[in-house]
Amino acid sequence: METAEKLDTFERRHYETLRRQALVSDVGSVALRGMSNEEIQGLEKRRYDEITSGLAEALPGKISTAWSFELIEGKLVAKDGQEIEQLLINGLRSSIKMAAQDSFYGDFLPQRARHELNELREQEAMARGETNFNTIVTFSPYSEEYDSKDNCHKLKYAGQEPGSQRGMIRISYWDGGLLHIYTRSIDKSDTKLFKQVAKRSLNYGFSAPGSTAMLGERIHLNIQDESWKSLADRLTAEADLMLSERWGGVWEQGRNETEAVDIQAFVESQQEIIKGLFNIEGPLASRHTDFESYKQAFDQEIYNHIALLKQRLKLGTVDKIIDIATASSAAGAIAQAHGEVYNMCGYVLSPSSPEAALAARTGFESIKLLAGKKVECPFCNEKVIVPKEDLDNARLYCKQCDTGIFVCTGERFHKGQVNRGKTKLITPSKEGEWQRIKREAREKKAAAKQQRAIKQAEKA
Repeated sequence: METAEKLDTFERRHYETLRRQALVSDVGSVALRGMSNEEIQGLEKRRYDEITSGLAEALPGKISTAWSFELIEGKLVAKDGQEIEQLLINGLRSSIKMAAQDSFYGDFLPQRARHELNELREQEAMARGETNFNTIVTFSPYSEEYDSKDNCHKLKYAGQEPGSQRGMIRISYWDGGLLHIYTRSIDKSDTKLFKQVAKRSLNYGFSAPGSTAMLGERIHLNIQDESWKSLADRLTAEADLMLSERWGGVWEQGRNETEAVDIQAFVESQQEIIKGLFNIEGPLASRHTDFESYKQAFDQEIYNHIALLKQRLKLGTVDKIIDIATASSAAGAIAQAHGEVYNMCGYVLSPSSPEAALAARTGFESIKLLAGKKVECPFCNEKVIVPKEDLDNARLYCKQCDTGIFVCTGERFHKGQVNRGKTKLITPSKEGEWQRIKREAREKKAAAKQQRAIKQAEKA
């Protein structure tokens, strides 16, 4: 098992590429890198796609993705040429290891990983023309049977979202040249809801008794027109209609209409933060001589940048970030103090401080409250109690060094000097990319609503 786990992985290859680029004086020398320009571009494109989609998965909102994969010598491959199968095999090994360390995971985690590996092999058989279908529909509910007050935190470490009850719908379609995979998140979902969606929309009756078996019971279709492109959205709309019947109101991918943020669009609108994160990779690789220490350091940076994105999303901030490094560090410090755990497509990032990690593991409210009282100052590294008023307004202030920071922008302030206890206010800036996206989405919804009203009036 130990030897198997050391097999080539995408992240390790990416790290080694960064190391080579950092260690040679002529970074433009393809010969010294040992990789072609095409290989470098494929690696960088895949890295961008995976990081941005991972950041989106870690934030509250709705997930809608579309991916395409090539079939090379009978195997589906990523943009950099790595076989997808190896990634899922690594995931299976990881789940078996987790189950061996904690029996809680033994009843479902390795089984879920095997189902996903079998799904990939079915996708490859479909692409090779060995099946009588060209479309696979997969319903992936979260493991609701294992969700309890005591085990909620363990499910998060298993890459699931019990808090939002997030399930996923996945559509795989082979068009003769590429395998297209569309995914949609459905919050507030369960196996009962998914069974009803499958019955109403596809006239399919699941025999699966629970969430794990449902992931392994895939639906096969043979679609000869363009309807596969809208299938994910049609299934999602059916789920939202059922949630409306259950709870009332309007739902979008299982989220209340006011909370249904297109999180992928939000992340990609935050190019300052994305570029800041990617700019860290090279210097980190040059400082760390082994992959394990580099990965630990970069994971901490990802954690900090997710925390910064979450703060800006929560407050609707569009102001330019003055200091990315300081802003992300401060946001990460606050997130750690509250014991926040982020799930990036099944890869879980947890707080690094012992107090916050203990709070996340145990779920004890008293420990969480204790951990939340002290924050490590990014300026003097002292652990200080931050006034609640500052934390609530995404400000981090350290009385030890009389330095504060507006988390969302990285702008600093001092209470004991010019402001005498008052913090400088940030004035709103002009409409940013994210504000534009939200405004256009509102306008689109309003126009659609108006059209529906007109049609109803015409019918009357």
